[in-house]
Amino acid sequence: GTSLKELQKLGVDAVAFAGAEAGDLVNLNLGGGSDVFSGGLASGLFADDLNVTLNVSGDQLTEIESLADNADNLSAAGIDDVRINLDVGTHNDVNGLQYSAADNLNLDSILSGGDITALRNLDAGGLNVTLDAGGTGNAAHVQLTDTLAHDLVVAGLDFAQADILTVNADAGGMGTHLGTSLKELQKLGVDAVAFAGPGIGADVTVQSGYADLGSILASPGLFADDLNVTLSTSLDDSSLAASGSEIYNQLHNMGIDNIALKETLSASVDWFDFGNLKDIHNTDLVAGSGTSYLGFEVNVSGGATAASQNFNTALSKAISSDPGELALFGQSGIDLLNSGVTTPEQFGNLISALTQSGVTDFVVESGTVQINDSLASAMVSAGMLQALPTANLIIDATAKIQTTVDSIDSFAHLYTNLKSLSELDVDGIRLANSVNHAYIDLGLPLDDTNALADIKALLASLDPANDAKPFTNFVQHLDGTKVNDVSLVISSDIAKTILEGLDTIDMGRLEKLGINNIAVVDNTAAHNLTVNDIVPLQATPVLPEVQIIGHTDVAGTLFDELNPKH
Repeated sequence: GTSLKELQKLGVDAVAFAGAEAGDLVNLNLGGGSDVFSGGLASGLFADDLNVTLNVSGDQLTEIESLADNADNLSAAGIDDVRINLDVGTHNDVNGLQYSAADNLNLDSILSGGDITALRNLDAGGLNVTLDAGGTGNAAHVQLTDTLAHDLVVAGLDFAQADILTVNADAGGMGTHLGTSLKELQKLGVDAVAFAGPGIGADVTVQSGYADLGSILASPGLFADDLNVTLSTSLDDSSLAASGSEIYNQLHNMGIDNIALKETLSASVDWFDFGNLKDIHNTDLVAGSGTSYLGFEVNVSGGATAASQNFNTALSKAISSDPGELALFGQSGIDLLNSGVTTPEQFGNLISALTQSGVTDFVVESGTVQINDSLASAMVSAGMLQALPTANLIIDATAKIQTTVDSIDSFAHLYTNLKSLSELDVDGIRLANSVNHAYIDLGLPLDDTNALADIKALLASLDPANDAKPFTNFVQHLDGTKVNDVSLVISSDIAKTILEGLDTIDMGRLEKLGINNIAVVDNTAAHNLTVNDIVPLQATPVLPEVQIIGHTDVAGTLFDELNPKH
């Protein structure tokens, strides 16, 4: 038939179709030749009640900008849609279905940033732009990167529904956060999301993009079954439908394993319904499989008051406000949360109850949150506590007051070690005003062959200079004064390797953290370790004071308390 360019050249005023009815589809090709379309179509060229699509072939992408410049003229002429036929070529598969000849062709090699800008301008000009990878009437198997998918959605573009789209995303060692939300993936019509190199169980997070779970469309098989996929939402637990809702089956069929919720801690109201969460979690979404359960990541922010910024107090409030939750966690769990002398091991039943309720992780997301030292240690060991750099996470060890046998020194030996402090991106430690000395374990295995590299990485991640937040004293008394004596506890098994390898930068980072002493626990068979055995005589840079903690020290209890082999 006659192309758009030909109609323009001929100066045609109107196109009529014999027997055409309202809503009939009309396809019009842009037309070939070196001349670029520059407008000039007659207004009302096509009747308003027709649905007219302008087809642009893949080798005419350079003409999109000109079409965008003349979008008003195209729209006035009665053109409703523009279909970009990328024409990757087709073939018939063994079942006779027609697919692209270049299966899994990467669209990033076809569409440039300039093309997307021009397509966005064309779409914004009042024309509905659709990308058709296989060309009109053909289905194509194509790939595109997470970045391109996001850019296309931002530009307001989508694909023909028949195309089979796979979004490729990189999978980092600490998990992958997709730049494209679930809503954007579904708007584009993406059929699958693939990852470069993730192992079985790799962590993947995708933003929902929807205002509620009920608006999510069905997308079976969007994510592979062997991934651990978390759907991040802006919803709190009160927005969750009751167990048995079809939305949970829909999410499971999509490959979603966890739902991330947003909560604000409170010491005065019941801020979280563990009961409903437990009911949802305990519903096997594949009847009889015993493996298909949804988990929940709980992203928390500190409340407005000091009490509502205390994680122990807020968690105690949440689990004591409902008889069912009280039965799950037990009065003993509440008592342990409110006790300052609980050890990490005593929180075992609490951790188990949280797991039974479906909670996989608490993430401190924003605001100030203070958590008891022993609870933090227990939750880190269980893989149930994280914190974002935007949060102000404080370890509360104010109840940890210990004395040596001679009662001369009051000290606190933290349960939360340096490795955990690093993983949590902790912003500070609080001790009782009466404590004179803090001891922080390194937290690395005694046989760690990479001990030096590992401690350097820990110090770098904890370095306050890496944070945008202003730095005060990392280890403080409750009244805000600095704790003057802070020791990093290292076993003699790895002390020599570490102390010989620390450099000036490492020393500066230790100083910023307030660590001015290295306490080396003597685990040698003869128990006769000296400082000269592990510290070079001409130590460069100058190390903090190194103290040998032996089993015959006057302090007595320090060796038993600090010895990592006990």
